Amino acid sequence: MRARAAVGADLQTLAQRVWTPEGLPDWPVTVSFGHPPPDATLVEQYVVVPDLRRPKFLVPVGARAASRAAFSKYLTTSSVQTRGFGYLSAAGFGTPLGERVFGGRVFVGIDPSIPTAQWPEWLLLEHLRQVLGGNRLVAYLPVRRAVPNAKPTLRLFERTGAPRGYVKVGWSEATRGVVRNEAAALRDVQGRLGLLQAPALAASGSWQGQEYAVAASLPPGVRGWTREPSSTPELLAGIVRSGKTGRAPLATSSFAARVRADLVRAAEREPEVSTALLRWLDRLSARHAELDFGRWHGDYVPGNLGRTPDGPVAWDWEYSDPDVPVGFDLLHWHFQARLSPDDGNLVDSARAVDEEAHRLSCLGVDPRSHGLVASLYLLEMFTRAVRMASAGAGWNRKYQSGLVETANGRDR
Repeated sequence: MRARAAVGADLQTLAQRVWTPEGLPDWPVTVSFGHPPPDATLVEQYVVVPDLRRPKFLVPVGARAASRAAFSKYLTTSSVQTRGFGYLSAAGFGTPLGERVFGGRVFVGIDPSIPTAQWPEWLLLEHLRQVLGGNRLVAYLPVRRAVPNAKPTLRLFERTGAPRGYVKVGWSEATRGVVRNEAAALRDVQGRLGLLQAPALAASGSWQGQEYAVAASLPPGVRGWTREPSSTPELLAGIVRSGKTGRAPLATSSFAARVRADLVRAAEREPEVSTALLRWLDRLSARHAELDFGRWHGDYVPGNLGRTPDGPVAWDWEYSDPDVPVGFDLLHWHFQARLSPDDGNLVDSARAVDEEAHRLSCLGVDPRSHGLVASLYLLEMFTRAVRMASAGAGWNRKYQSGLVETANGRDR
C-alpha cells in the first residue's frame, strides 16, 4: 500500500484494516491516496472529508442518490448541529459540486489479472454484495482514531439510495470477539424485547481472517433518545426477559463463574489488575446473597438508542450478555454519563453508580442488594477492560487511573 507523508495515520490504518489485511502474502489489492494506483483496475474511489491529513469521513464517489439518503434520511442523532451538517452534506454530495469541494481521494485497485468472479475473495465490499444479494454496494466509512480496540464500520447502500445495513469488522483477537458477540445477541433478542426494537442480523461470517456482522438498516427518520432509564423501566425489563432469567446465589451463579474465568485467563498478561479483581469477586461472593439475573444490552447510552414512529430502538449490542444481575443497564447509563466527557474519570464515575443505585428499585431489585449490584456492575466493567487489554486491544486511559485502587478499596 502506497501512502504519502501528508496522509493521516488513522486513515492509513483504516485502509489496512478494510482493504489490505496484514500478514497475507501476494495480496492483489492496493490502496493509494491522492492518485489512482498504477497498473491496477480501479474498483472503489472515495472523497476524504475534510482532507487527507485530517480525515474524518470517506464518501463514495459518484453515488449521489446514496449520499442523499445516507446524510439525510438515515441519520441517527439527536444533535441539531450534526443533523444540520448531514443535510448540508446530503445537498452537497447529491450533486457533482460536493465532490469537487474536497480534494482528497482514496483509490482502491485490484490486480487486472484477477477475474471479476473472484473479486469477492479479495474485496470485502464485493464479498458483502455476494452475501447480501442485490446490486453493487457503496460504503460510507468514518475515520476513527486508530486505537487497538477500534473496529472499522461501514454503512452500506445501493447506488439508488436503498440502505443495506451497518457493518462492523473485527480484525484482531479482541475485536473479532465482540463482533461475534453482537451477531449472537442480535439473533437472540429478535422478537423478545417487548416494547423495544433491535435491528435484525442481516449477515455475519468470516472473510480473510476477519469477522463481520451486518445489522439491518434502521428505519428512516430515527430521532435521538435521552430519557433516563428509570423513567422507562419497561424497556430495561424487556431486555432482561430476553436473556437467561432466574434467581441464584451470587457465589454459585454462572455470572460469577464467567467473570472468574475471564480474570484467570487475563492474569497471564495483566496479573496485578486481574488479582485485585479476583479478590474483590471473592469478597462479594462471600455475602451469600441471592440475585435476579437476565440479559443486559451492555452499552445502554443515548448514542445507542433512538425513537421511531413504531417505538424505541436500540443498536450496538456487541457487549450484551444474557446472564448478569438485573440492573446493569440502568447503572451503565449513569456511569458513562460521568465517564464520557473529556474530564471524566473512573473515581467520579464509580461514585455516580453508587449515587444512582437507589433507582434499581424500579426494576424490582431489593434495596438491600442495591450496593451489591452496584459493585458487581463496576466489577463487570473493570473485567471487560482487563479482558480487552489482555487480548491486545490496549487500555482506555480513563480506566488505568484508579482501577486497582477502587477494586482494592470496596466491599471490605
